[in-house]
Amino acid sequence: MINEAVEELKYQEFKEVFKSLPKPENRTEPTIDTYFDIGIPVNYVPEQMDRLNFYTALYSIKNIAELDELEEELRDRYGTLPLLVKRLMLSAYLKYYASYALFERIIFQRKNIFVLLPKGYKEDYYQTHFVELMRFVMDEYKDKIKFSQQKDSLKLVIGNTFAQPEKELQFLIKFSKEIIKLFGIELEDLKSASLAG
Repeated sequence: MINEAVEELKYQEFKEVFKSLPKPENRTEPTIDTYFDIGIPVNYVPEQMDRLNFYTALYSIKNIAELDELEEELRDRYGTLPLLVKRLMLSAYLKYYASYALFERIIFQRKNIFVLLPKGYKEDYYQTHFVELMRFVMDEYKDKIKFSQQKDSLKLVIGNTFAQPEKELQFLIKFSKEIIKLFGIELEDLKSASLAG
């Protein structure tokens, strides 16, 4: 009887301790591979150190507000964003949203865009999220997005019929946001009125 009471007390103490710990975010660290150029050209930001600082800041963003601020700072200091920088910023928005959509990698090619899903060992993903994703794609994008599997890798294949790389990036940002909502993830960042659209 005393042992049970001690066990219950320990359980309650640990429960309180663990309740106060921050919950881990369910995200990936997706990579984005493009066939088109992105970056900050020398004729836009002449100082190498400034370019390096912007790249470092871009890589370490924690939320869309930081990305919006970085974009605004570029505009304030150097003027209208050239095409390469617009694509870079869109890629950064995509990386952020794709991380919450749980995409592992996005590969842009001239004929197709591939969205790699988590590997098969992530059982919890395939028991819950994948079923929702598959149903959503079949309902909303059956003529645009196909599923493909090679060994333990499952991916979405999107025919690249877009006129410009910016349109490809914007489509994937929109799609990632839809998947985030589908998975029931609450992000205030989905209200951002930036380049990401």
